[in-house]
Amino acid sequence: MFNRTIVIALSTLIIAALACNAPFGDSGRAASLSELRNSVQSKGDANSQFKLATDGDKIISSGGVKTGNDSRVRISVTDGTIIRLGDNTEFVLKELSATSNDPITNITLVSGRMWVAVTSALGNGKFDVNTPVGVATVRGSFMSVEIFQATGQMIVTCLEGLCRLASLASGRFVDLKTAEQSEIPGTGQDPTPPKKIDLKQVNDWRAIFPEAAQHVIAVGTPGAQPTATRVGAGGAISGTAVGGTPVASGVGLTACDHPYFPLRPGATWTYSAEGGAMTMTVTGVKGDKNNATADITFGIGQTQMTQSIQCSGSGGILVGILIGLNLGTSGNMTMTRSNASGSFLPPADQLKPGFGWQSSSDIQMQLSGGQVTMSGTGKAVEQYKVASNNKVTVAGKSYDGLQVTGTLTQDITFTMPNVPIAVPAARTSGATNMVYAKGVGLVQNTSQVEGQSFSMTLTSFKVP
Repeated sequence: MFNRTIVIALSTLIIAALACNAPFGDSGRAASLSELRNSVQSKGDANSQFKLATDGDKIISSGGVKTGNDSRVRISVTDGTIIRLGDNTEFVLKELSATSNDPITNITLVSGRMWVAVTSALGNGKFDVNTPVGVATVRGSFMSVEIFQATGQMIVTCLEGLCRLASLASGRFVDLKTAEQSEIPGTGQDPTPPKKIDLKQVNDWRAIFPEAAQHVIAVGTPGAQPTATRVGAGGAISGTAVGGTPVASGVGLTACDHPYFPLRPGATWTYSAEGGAMTMTVTGVKGDKNNATADITFGIGQTQMTQSIQCSGSGGILVGILIGLNLGTSGNMTMTRSNASGSFLPPADQLKPGFGWQSSSDIQMQLSGGQVTMSGTGKAVEQYKVASNNKVTVAGKSYDGLQVTGTLTQDITFTMPNVPIAVPAARTSGATNMVYAKGVGLVQNTSQVEGQSFSMTLTSFKVP
């Protein structure tokens, strides 16, 4: 949605880095495999293919692991977090932030079952496990998640600490404490009230996760055995598994649910782009119809980004604030936008052909990689105009359309501590053309940034 800003920011940073011969290298948290049993496959990132895994294999953001029949594996994160997978399980490490301060871990559990121990302080960070029906969140310390592909049933246990299970369909959630569990019985349903962890779950913790032995003992007498007949996991769920953190304050549309870009919890869009498939997912929305904030994740190749978008009933979708950008082996970037004015996309009733508007904001950014840290401050100005409102066809269906043209200019001044070379102020500018479909979102975006072209075209979407 805001890719021209990203492209311009990255272009500016890369130009400045090259001017100073700044080297960038690996840093931060990493995940590695051990205790492999029987059939285990892994891929390091989204650009890799699944292959037979070996002890010590590493995965980064967008990497994944699959297990076969009677198979298990332990995944260890450098900050002390432990993840264990059961048999016939597939998961994708959607996001693994580089820093151990306020760490962010975002996992998609495609099928099967996983157990996790978060042993370090999360602070303002988070640890989410996403499935097609809900999101499980652990604040500390021991949680298991299981998803059944045939029924959409999702079971979460909180062996120790504090956990949460939220429905993607409605946004309703339940909070769990030590020795409690809950489940989403099937696709489109809400979580059941918390109950004491049952005997089957306790026995599974005992058999699969030896690090939790003291907490298993502390459970005492478990709850009754489950009475529901459960369909086995195994295999992959058809279609694209999407996830996120639903609305924490209840059900209902918010100011971010724009007619031409419905930012709803669980909404996801996949685009074809030069760097490969790019996926954009709304991982959470907080607020009401007057004011709201939407959290969005972007992924393209090894680059992972999280962004918060401010919205208002009177202003539409406002200027976004970029929280973090993981550039894989090149490092990490953070950027904030303050003193913002104007809108990214005004309310729908204003969007008539010929209507124009402007937005601006101050920018603060930092890029780090290896031993190098680069900071920048500046200003961004964006100008837009509705070129037309022609119909748009998506997957053979016609929608009310919106064609928007725009320009963006950024002036950034960089500083590089401990580097005795002055970094001159840099100006980058670009132009963009965006096409929207009402009820769908952004369909196409083509941009020109300093003579470089960037384009993205919608290939699939899901708007709850």
